[in-house]
Amino acid sequence: MYIAFVPNLLLFFYFLNSLTYCRHLWQIKIFLRGACAYAWIFKGTCSIILLLIDSSINGFNMAKNSKKQDNSLVWITVLLVVALIAGFAAYTYFSMRNTSRVAQEQGPLQKQPHLQKPEDTKEASVDTVVPKPSAPSTRRTPSQQQPATSSSGTPQFSDEKISFTSYDFTKAPGFAYPKAVQGEQVVRYTGFTLSYNEMHEQASWVAYTLTKAQVKEGTEKRADDFREDKQIKTRTATPTDYRGSGYDRGHLAPAGDMKWSAKAMSESFYMSNMSPQAPAFNRGIWNKLEERVRRWATKHEELYVVTGPVLEPGLPTIGANEVSVPRQYYKVMLRTNNRNDIIAIGFLLENQGSELPLKEFVVPIDSIEKVTGLDFFPLLPDEIEEKLESRVSLRGWF
Repeated sequence: MYIAFVPNLLLFFYFLNSLTYCRHLWQIKIFLRGACAYAWIFKGTCSIILLLIDSSINGFNMAKNSKKQDNSLVWITVLLVVALIAGFAAYTYFSMRNTSRVAQEQGPLQKQPHLQKPEDTKEASVDTVVPKPSAPSTRRTPSQQQPATSSSGTPQFSDEKISFTSYDFTKAPGFAYPKAVQGEQVVRYTGFTLSYNEMHEQASWVAYTLTKAQVKEGTEKRADDFREDKQIKTRTATPTDYRGSGYDRGHLAPAGDMKWSAKAMSESFYMSNMSPQAPAFNRGIWNKLEERVRRWATKHEELYVVTGPVLEPGLPTIGANEVSVPRQYYKVMLRTNNRNDIIAIGFLLENQGSELPLKEFVVPIDSIEKVTGLDFFPLLPDEIEEKLESRVSLRGWF
């Protein structure tokens, strides 16, 4: 009868060994949740094996006493061997699964810039840039976030044309990128570039150029291969973080804008390009804006797009990696025409469904800069940038 304690003893030492891999409280919580399920499975398997052993012994004794040589003992032995193999396979599977998951979670999950490794703050390669933390962050707190308005308290609407006559700065490398944010990693992909904020486990901005040819000729189907982004040094969120949260894995650079390349389409499903969005928002007003962007790109040949969440302190989080749930999202666009006119527009939307027309969400780009702490289109001459970002113009858009 004491053999019944063997499964409990094995489980005790197995879980004690696995627990040593957990270095954080949240890892211990995850481990304990799975431990109960694994315990029942393993104990059940061991109980079946012990029962078969007991039955086999009894069957052998009965066959020996009755001097009957039939196939019953053979079948019992076969079942015993199969059960042993199945039990060992199940134990190995769950052991490897648990160890692999914990080892994966042991990566550098630093939530604070000062915890990053020294090499993460060095100048990186052309494709991966981590700005040196030499200046204080420009991210504003909620008390500093005030919308840009005129002296009358309302946004300034103007249809004044803004033109450039000399160097075509839109052809400068990285023209569409906002000014680099201290402590964030910038990574370039096939179809877009992003700046990853480890504190909030998502990009603070995603920038890309969308052309008429890319929209018209794109035929790639949606990939749906959501996965962790290994190019982010501090690791990204995982699809599991969103599971059961009630939020969609919302694209920042839309998959619909990446149909021109299979690689670009696949890369748009990295979790670094995802942000928790309310389903009514992601599938509603946000989707309408993404479709409108493609229409504008088709109409105007080329469009510079910068989009992302409004990241601020105190946001609610989801998942083991504590992915922040933004309250607002923005989208800023700029285009030029053959008359050297330069036109821009900005949108700021709440993370919720809405039936209002898109025009209702147009705001001065300055107001988006104030709530995000970002500096859009820093390569623009100051005079043009000030005019472009301080006013709202619907001319050429709606």
